[in-house]
Amino acid sequence: MKKITKKLMAVLLAIVCMASLAACGSKVEVSPVDEATQSYLVGQMESLLSTLGGMSAEELKMYEEVDDTFTVAAVTNFEGVMEELGAYKGIESTEIEVDEKEYTVTSLVQYEQRAAIVTLTLEFKSQSFTPMSITFDAQYSMGETLQRAGLNTLMGVGIVFCVLLFLCFLISLFKYVSKLSGEDKKEQKKAPAPAAPVVTAAAPAEETDDLELVAVIAAAIAAAENTSTDSFVVRSIKKVNKSKWRNA
Repeated sequence: MKKITKKLMAVLLAIVCMASLAACGSKVEVSPVDEATQSYLVGQMESLLSTLGGMSAEELKMYEEVDDTFTVAAVTNFEGVMEELGAYKGIESTEIEVDEKEYTVTSLVQYEQRAAIVTLTLEFKSQSFTPMSITFDAQYSMGETLQRAGLNTLMGVGIVFCVLLFLCFLISLFKYVSKLSGEDKKEQKKAPAPAAPVVTAAAPAEETDDLELVAVIAAAIAAAENTSTDSFVVRSIKKVNKSKWRNA
């Protein structure tokens, strides 16, 4: 029984060892770069960096107008960091990675003011290397990084503070707007309304009674004088005091 157990344990250990070896063998392998290719790519990187570092600002501006995408991108990226890097000194170390037909060359480059990590990507096609892109990443010390972070923070806080002050200034102007609108309303209230024309309407009933009375008096006078109403005109009618008339 013990012998069978030992055999089973040995088989299990063998299976575990085989599985571990298979797992190790399943890792993605990077295509090796021979010494000749490595020397060529490092030489290309060094030649490119020395060429860019030896150009003046006017020459770099001239290369921005050439009909080549890689050249324009390389010059533009270098102009963005050239003042921070300073003069080119040399390459300290280089790493090369291969992904099918694409080669990535990453170099730690030393400049006068600070180091930079330069990444050059090339495509291997038709037995030749064609540069695709290049980037410059300036390396800053811990003190410089903290200083830049502090300046960015102060700038952000300053911008927010200025915006708040501007908003407070705008809000303070609202009271003047309300005062102006109140004065306009007061002026509108003080302005006298135009007087409506006074129209005196005669009482139709009174006019009718007067006309009837005139007609009756005119007929009575005409009958007393044996004339017609056309021979005289009744212009006014006065009420006689009855008490005086009786005494008379």
